Amino acid sequence: MINAVLNSDDQLAHAAVFRWLLTKNKTNVILQSKSPFIEFFLVQEINAGRGQKYFDLLWRFYEKSGNYDKAARLLSKLAENDNWKMGLTQRCAYLSHAILCAQSCKDSTVTTNIDELRDRLDVANVQMRIKDALGCSASASARNQEFVRKLDGPILSLQELLLQYVVPFKLHKIKLSLLHCAGMYVEKHIFETWEDIIQDEFTTAQDEGTLCEQLSNTIGELFSVYRDTKYFPREFVIRRILEIGSGGVIGESVQQQRHILPPSFYPLLCKKINLSNCEFLRTASDEFRAGGDAWWTHNSRGQEYITKVVLKMARTVVRELENMPTAHSRRSTARDCLTHILPFIRRSCDVSASLSLQNLGTELTALQNRLSEFSN
Repeated sequence: MINAVLNSDDQLAHAAVFRWLLTKNKTNVILQSKSPFIEFFLVQEINAGRGQKYFDLLWRFYEKSGNYDKAARLLSKLAENDNWKMGLTQRCAYLSHAILCAQSCKDSTVTTNIDELRDRLDVANVQMRIKDALGCSASASARNQEFVRKLDGPILSLQELLLQYVVPFKLHKIKLSLLHCAGMYVEKHIFETWEDIIQDEFTTAQDEGTLCEQLSNTIGELFSVYRDTKYFPREFVIRRILEIGSGGVIGESVQQQRHILPPSFYPLLCKKINLSNCEFLRTASDEFRAGGDAWWTHNSRGQEYITKVVLKMARTVVRELENMPTAHSRRSTARDCLTHILPFIRRSCDVSASLSLQNLGTELTALQNRLSEFSN
């Protein structure tokens, strides 16, 4: 009976069958039919205010019939509408599908908008992260829940997200994501954001073990996202972790340092950010030789800390050299390492060096001799 009606030219009969099929949740039967009246019927129902399901059926019809341009445009329109009843997850799904349809489309006016669709999806994903962060916060209040409700609606602009949510709630990692999404690169702002990210890990960690785990995971996670971009300033990150981790320079907003990073943390950090131990030594040596920070140049505790870290890393390099297959590789790495540890040996031999620093210098000198053997 249904097939007989759908094979007829009676438009009203088609509409009646479509309505009956919808009451039976048999939308696939409508989409699979060859009826020439599907689009007209769905548009009429939409214009009559019948509800969201008719929009969904219409874009699915467009997609199934190969009208990818119409499907992409409708999906984009649905994602951007001001209907507060539509959640953010659904909007992201619409944008994702709009991108797929646009990629399948031959209409250049649609394909040229793919990047714009991707940009909007990126913004929506940032908004989703903000919503999740506020909703999962241990201190989530009724006020926070109201913000979550607002975020679970129309897609906002990056500026609105930054000023209304990211900055007030100090969502530093999301701020970095937002700056990257917007293509906003100002070195000062990136450094400030990274400073906040690192400080957060130190102030929220309950103990040394938790700090090492949280900090390495955070740095590793962000490195995996921004590794090939200017949004991961590796040397700045290493310098600040050394400074804050030593109990030294901790920033204007922090009153005291709660935990000290053990030297054993740094080989783990290097693995997380694909940095060789020798390259780490170069950064530490540059930081120490630059003399821009009085913590390293005039404070015995700071000097002892960074020398302990260098000693740990140099020992790690020696173990690596012992397992290197070729003499050429060993020589090159050993010579670089010797260059990087030399400033620390010289400082430990200074007459003003503390006894602890002198003892560390003695151990470094022993490693220097071992490295010299590899360098020949």
